[in-house]
Amino acid sequence: MDTQSGEEAPPKSTDLDGWRQAIADDRLKAFRLEALAAAFQDLGDRDPQVQRALAKHLSDSIMKMLRKHVGFNHPNEGWDIIERTHHLIFTALMKPKSADGRNLRVTFGSRVLFRLKDAIATEQRERRTPDDAPPKKKKGTPEEQKDPDEEGSIDINASAEQKEADEEFAVVDDPDKGVRRPIVEDDPLSDEMSEIDEKINVKGILDCVSNRV
Repeated sequence: MDTQSGEEAPPKSTDLDGWRQAIADDRLKAFRLEALAAAFQDLGDRDPQVQRALAKHLSDSIMKMLRKHVGFNHPNEGWDIIERTHHLIFTALMKPKSADGRNLRVTFGSRVLFRLKDAIATEQRERRTPDDAPPKKKKGTPEEQKDPDEEGSIDINASAEQKEADEEFAVVDDPDKGVRRPIVEDDPLSDEMSEIDEKINVKGILDCVSNRV
């Protein structure tokens, strides 16, 4: 799934001068989000202005992507879900060795939508009341025991593009080896949060970033 309309070759992720020039020329929209994610991770805070510019563009792109796939029928018009997912993605971007941090450099859009599903599921669990608990299943044949609402219980009101994104969740492209490999799920974001709280201030990086578009 394309994550950018432009296909211009970006500077190398470690080329600080190249990214400074790209920002000065207002060319970030010409690059794929995977390239911006890699530059954001590899350049770090070597140049705070470059870091903020990359963060702003990535943040705006994430918010637009999420708003497109989250319906206004959710509580608070879906903004709680969007902002929860936005925070997860930026935390991952600032942890390059995490599973999500690595995969954002390869399939950015698919990873964002993958975490969106997690955020929707969390939102549903938090809003569930005791009266909402599913009834106990009665004994019977496997067909009779199957919950008709079990499939598709997470509805993000996605278009045909969502279906295409779902098909990509199973694998990621590895351009270095020219192969496709499974997405790594060995580093849950929830376990990483406590490890990076003392080292990374996500809010500080995003002070200049608008959360809503």
